[in-house]
Amino acid sequence: MNLDAAWKKVLQQVQTANEDPGHSFRYMDLATVDAENQPVQRTVVLRDFDGKKTFSIFTDARSRKVKHIQGNDQVSLLFYDDDTKLQLSVQGKATLLTNGEKWERYWKEAGSKSPHSYTSAKAPGAIIDEPEDAYEWLQEENKHFCVVRIQAYKMTFLQLDGKRHLRGVQEFVEGQTNSRWIAP
Repeated sequence: MNLDAAWKKVLQQVQTANEDPGHSFRYMDLATVDAENQPVQRTVVLRDFDGKKTFSIFTDARSRKVKHIQGNDQVSLLFYDDDTKLQLSVQGKATLLTNGEKWERYWKEAGSKSPHSYTSAKAPGAIIDEPEDAYEWLQEENKHFCVVRIQAYKMTFLQLDGKRHLRGVQEFVEGQTNSRWIAP
């Protein structure tokens, strides 16, 4: 198999997930590093992909992941499709958008579909007495809406195949894309 064709296939899966909420790559694991230098993982939803190396998710600006990124912008994403046995690991630098033209565009999309995800009076992780206490909404619709954009600097795919696994890596350095096969 040609390496360029393999990468095209992998990135097409991410692009499909960006457009199809039912695709396995729609949900991915995001790893950050907390203030104690400990890794923390959680599942997040892919909200945008530029077709090359920028991935976007939406979150509440008061969440722990935002605090982690403010302290250390190095993150990792992990996608896995159980049907095709395809894994994609992404290492990147995260930036937070809480205003501006792109943020407004994303809010128009997200706010119309699920405004309560970003307008809770209680911050994510806040201690509550009863589950119902988490369902009080703010009047200000987009006050806590945050876009996390992950700019990949390294991506690795692993295609499991019983007998002949395939693994490739791409690194983005100074405007250049360096791709190569690596042993699985």
